[in-house]
Amino acid sequence: MRAAELLRVVAVPDFRKLWLIGLILSCGRWLEMLAVSVYVYQRTGSALLVSVVAVARFVPMGLFGAVIGAIAERVDRRGLLVLINSALFASAVALAVLERSGMLQVWHLVLASFLSGISFTADFPVRRLMLGEVVGGDRVVTALAIDSTSGHGTRTVGPFIGGALLAAAGIGSVFLFQSVLYAGATVAAMRVRRRVRTSIATHGSLIGGLREGWAICREEPRLIGILWLTVVFNVFCFPYLSMVAVIGADILHLDAARIGILGSMDGLGALLGALSVSVLIKRPQYERLFVGGVLVALGALLPFALVGNAWLAGAALVVLGFAMAGFAVMQSTLIFLYSPAHARARTMGLLSMAIGFSPLGILLMGVLADTFGPVLATTAMALAGFAVIVLTPRYWWALVRRPAR
Repeated sequence: MRAAELLRVVAVPDFRKLWLIGLILSCGRWLEMLAVSVYVYQRTGSALLVSVVAVARFVPMGLFGAVIGAIAERVDRRGLLVLINSALFASAVALAVLERSGMLQVWHLVLASFLSGISFTADFPVRRLMLGEVVGGDRVVTALAIDSTSGHGTRTVGPFIGGALLAAAGIGSVFLFQSVLYAGATVAAMRVRRRVRTSIATHGSLIGGLREGWAICREEPRLIGILWLTVVFNVFCFPYLSMVAVIGADILHLDAARIGILGSMDGLGALLGALSVSVLIKRPQYERLFVGGVLVALGALLPFALVGNAWLAGAALVVLGFAMAGFAVMQSTLIFLYSPAHARARTMGLLSMAIGFSPLGILLMGVLADTFGPVLATTAMALAGFAVIVLTPRYWWALVRRPAR
């Protein structure tokens, strides 16, 4: 990423606001995921319930991803941003009040996680798409790379803050901190000037738009490959997040603050990986980096689960995060590059839907962990992910075989 190009992108006022919103939402999401997982496990002792809370966070992506993508082409996307951030602010305040009054229950956390999942679902076809639109032209990849890099950085800061707040002042302090973050994101969303409503807003039905979006993906094998590997990653690799608190407590015997540090290691690796991608990776390498990121991330799960040492487990998570950065940075970038301009919100919505398959893996991980323990569960999921990739080359081989556009 050339310095001059980076400065041109950052100089766009709406880009800075949209980037700030993403930074805030990402930090709030990661600190909540770690803190709530630890809190639920400390309170219930059930790895399955930890997984249930995580499932609630990702179910909306599978249920609503494609629909939100189609809706985002029919309404003002800035208005959606304001609504999403306002709802997250209200949810955080409500949880803080419930905890303060002694009424907080696990089902409250499940409901709040579901709402958080809706916001994450909308991030792809709304905010990330707007990032590309406000900078325009050949600066799209740079804009998405900057956003991904900072987002991965919050994966280091977020869990650390979440674990520290939980250990020092309890789960209520986590919700109060979130409410401050989301208030800032809401204000930033209100100040975005660009209002976007594409021409599809007055043509055709919502169902027809969804069918056209899927038809576009079917006609481009590389779009199918991106969606398929996204499903595989989110079913077999991503559920490890729900096991960080369990392995940290039961296998590595760490307290909440140290679990927060462990949970931030993949974020550190992801930050380093995203920076490396931004500086070193050129256009012909995008597709292979995407595929390689899935394979290396799955491989890193094995030492994380098996080593039984906090330092080595943390090192494995750094490697996992580094690989995941290549996968994640290229994910949105390739969808944007391969999709027709008029249908990008819908294909981004389909990407959200593919990510939404993660609840299947999270539930399976939770059942396996409750039955056989977190070490065997994580190991089995990683090996199953490798097996699925080896057995399904027809869905993803076009990404590494065909020359880049």
